[in-house]
Amino acid sequence: MRIRKSIGAFVAVMALVTIGGCTSSLIPPNWGSWERLTAPGLPGPIPGHEEPIRVTYVNPLVETARMVTQNGVPSLEYPAGSIIVKAGFKGAAAAGQAELPAKLYVMVKNPADPRARGGWLWIVRNGTDPKEIVVDAPYCVDCHGYANKANPYGDRNPGEVFRDYVFLPYQITTTGKE
Repeated sequence: MRIRKSIGAFVAVMALVTIGGCTSSLIPPNWGSWERLTAPGLPGPIPGHEEPIRVTYVNPLVETARMVTQNGVPSLEYPAGSIIVKAGFKGAAAAGQAELPAKLYVMVKNPADPRARGGWLWIVRNGTDPKEIVVDAPYCVDCHGYANKANPYGDRNPGEVFRDYVFLPYQITTTGKE
C-alpha cells in the first residue's frame, strides 16, 4: 500500500537524518504559550502524524500571513520566521492531568536555509528529548504539497489556493485574524 511505503520511508529517513552540527535549538522553548489553533485537538492519526491527538500552535509571525495575487492566482504567504508546531499526544493522561507531547512536528519558514524544502525547515523532536531532527528528504514537503490543492483534510481547500504547504491555514479576514 502506498501510504505504508511512505510512512516506512519517513521512518527510515528519520533514523538517518540529523541536524548536522547545529548547536542551537530551532524550536523555541516557549512554543506552548503561543496561540493554539486546534482546540481541543485534532483527533485521529494521519500519515506522518500517528499520535491520536494533535494540537497546533503558531508563533505571532504566523498572524501576519497575507493573501497575495500572482498572475491572477491567489496564494497565502507566511513571512520568514513563521513557526508552526504540531504537538502529538498519545491521549494517555487521566482527565484533568497534563500530558507531555510524544512528538513535536515543526515547520519553520526559512527560505534562506539550504536545508529548507518549499521555503520551510521541517523538524521533528521526540517528546522532551532535546535532539531536533531536520528532515532533509522530500517526505514532509511532498505530503504538505497537497495542502496547496483540493485535499481530504481540514476545509479541503476546494478553491485550490496555494497555501504555502499549510493544511490548516491561519484564518485571515479583512480586519485581521479571526
